[in-house]
Amino acid sequence: MIETTKPVVSVLCVCYNHARYLRQALDSVLCQKTDFPFEILIHDDASTDGSQEIIREYEKRYPDLIVPILQTENQYSKGVPIRNEFLVPRMRGEFAIILECDDFWCDDHKLQKQVDALLQHPECTVCVHTSKVCDEGGTVREDYFFPNVMHEGVLDGDEAIRMVVQHGQFHTSSRLIRAPILRAIKADPPEWMCVAKSFGDLPMLLFCATQGSVFCYTEPMTCYRLQSVGSYSERLEQDMRFFRREKEQLAQMWALFEEGYPPLQDIAAQEKEHNRQRVVELSLQMFDPQEFRRMRRAPYREYYRRVNPGLRLKAWLNVLLPWLRPAVRTLRSADRKGET
Repeated sequence: MIETTKPVVSVLCVCYNHARYLRQALDSVLCQKTDFPFEILIHDDASTDGSQEIIREYEKRYPDLIVPILQTENQYSKGVPIRNEFLVPRMRGEFAIILECDDFWCDDHKLQKQVDALLQHPECTVCVHTSKVCDEGGTVREDYFFPNVMHEGVLDGDEAIRMVVQHGQFHTSSRLIRAPILRAIKADPPEWMCVAKSFGDLPMLLFCATQGSVFCYTEPMTCYRLQSVGSYSERLEQDMRFFRREKEQLAQMWALFEEGYPPLQDIAAQEKEHNRQRVVELSLQMFDPQEFRRMRRAPYREYYRRVNPGLRLKAWLNVLLPWLRPAVRTLRSADRKGET
């Protein structure tokens, strides 16, 4: 048992228009059974759906646990890094974990298990576990969890990175991180982290793994909500340009990681190549003349040549002969009607 009145864990909650999910997220933290105190810092980025009223309600009920940080103007739209600017400076715990408020935890002993693991293994910078998924309405898929890993226990940092590349990464809500790691990222992030501005999950996990070992549980203890309103997964589904930018940033990140971290140059080069290829394929599907020309120049020219000839021809026709598009749409529509 840890004897202290200071929070051992800082739960860093990120909220924006999550009113319909917020109570489930907060309740899943508040029901944790631990032998140590923890705090809940919750940042709301000027929600317009009543989220702040719910946060104030919970603050009144749990004044010793909940620390609200409520914005009157949206900070993300101004380019302000929410975690580094508002949450990391306020955390008091020895460990920290991030929870986006459309997700929730599904194991009442999650924090205890993860803290125990890091206390028993000081060589580990982070403790992770698998996660379940649910739909927007909250129905959990009990037959599926991610990533699909079978190793439980301590993983060498480089081995953990190779596993993440092969099997997929551990969800944000699964990662209990030593607080000094988050402070180091805020104070002096490596260059390869700085280029990944649209997302922080993978770079953060990579940084943890380059600083020490990783403890892994195979049991799922959190639930990731797919396609929730305003979520990352919903945006990827709807916005091909956003998806393309993500892949371009990933390619840049892996290129810099390849230069800056020699032990994993092979993996970094592989991921750089993969993401550059996806950038070209997605750009061609956008039928944008400027993007079409850019993909035929360095550094993408060689990847353009590898693209399926059918996609290249389709992009060429749509960009250089745009008057054909209505005819193509008419033919497609006629084909679909004929099939029915």
